[in-house]
Order: sequence, then structure tokens, then C-alpha cells
Amino acid sequence: MKQAMSHPADTTVEHAFNSISHAENALFNAEEHNEHLDTVQQYKDQLELSKQQLQEVQEIVEDQE
Repeated sequence: MKQAMSHPADTTVEHAFNSISHAENALFNAEEHNEHLDTVQQYKDQLELSKQQLQEVQEIVEDQE
């Protein structure tokens, strides 16, 4: 806990990676199970948004170093 508190940016990046991983898995599962195209597109959109947010967070972290 102390380590996470001392590096909140690292924790934020880790959460972003976890969100992306979850979105990728959801997309894969939706495609594998032939879910409705709207659902698959929703997962794709969420994945892209998560990747974009991660990039923004990484840029902020790099600027602070």
C-alpha cells in the first residue's frame, strides 16, 4: 500500500492497463461468441478510448519525471 501511495501515477497507469486488458478480453469474447454487432462495436469503442486515455496518462507521467 505504501508503495502505491508513493507512486500514484504508476497506480493510475496500472489501472489503465487493466481496463484495456478487460476491454480486449470482452471484445475477443464477443467476437468468439458472435454477439450482436452493436455489442462488438461498443467493446471496440471502449477499448480505443481506454488506449487513448492510457496514452494521455503516460504522457503526463513522462512530463512529471
